[in-house]
Amino acid sequence: MLEPTNNQLDKAVQKLNAATNSLNSAAGELRDTAVNKPDRIGPASRGVGTAVHGVAEAAKAVAYSTGDKTVQTGVLAGAKTVGIRTKDQIDAARARMLNPDDPTSQHNLEAATQALRDALAALLAASQGTDMSSKECDDAIAVIQNEAENINPAAPHPGYDWGTAAEDINTRANGLSASLARGDGREEQPEESACGC
Repeated sequence: MLEPTNNQLDKAVQKLNAATNSLNSAAGELRDTAVNKPDRIGPASRGVGTAVHGVAEAAKAVAYSTGDKTVQTGVLAGAKTVGIRTKDQIDAARARMLNPDDPTSQHNLEAATQALRDALAALLAASQGTDMSSKECDDAIAVIQNEAENINPAAPHPGYDWGTAAEDINTRANGLSASLARGDGREEQPEESACGC
């Protein structure tokens, strides 16, 4: 069996990007149609169905174009999740059509649309060999926001040099990048900077 080339994978990922954009657009149109023109939900639902088929085909092409089992598994699982989230959005749009004045049906439609968009983002991340679940991203953002609230601006040390501080930040960032590349999670500790940071 021939090993897939990077060029084949790049083309497959480009097609997947185009297909996810198409589905994202169709999902937005379905959402808007359910809210503003509920009598046109049928054609909008068919548009979403056609677009999700395109995503499934493009995801299979990505999986066939790489020898990386992690990417293959992630992409195929991501495509399955996109299919489930698409069905959920169509069901929510139909419920909104049947109960146009019900705020719960509007909320459910918005939530289903967002869940589909999150699934599309996770699928694209998987195609790039990264793992991006929205819960993990949300958790990371919450930690960062919490830590940012705990930062107290301190007065610079006497003799504080902004150029030295910038070099120190670059050194620390390079150490962190190196640890991520090694995958061991240990940052190489730079020598203490002139500012005492």
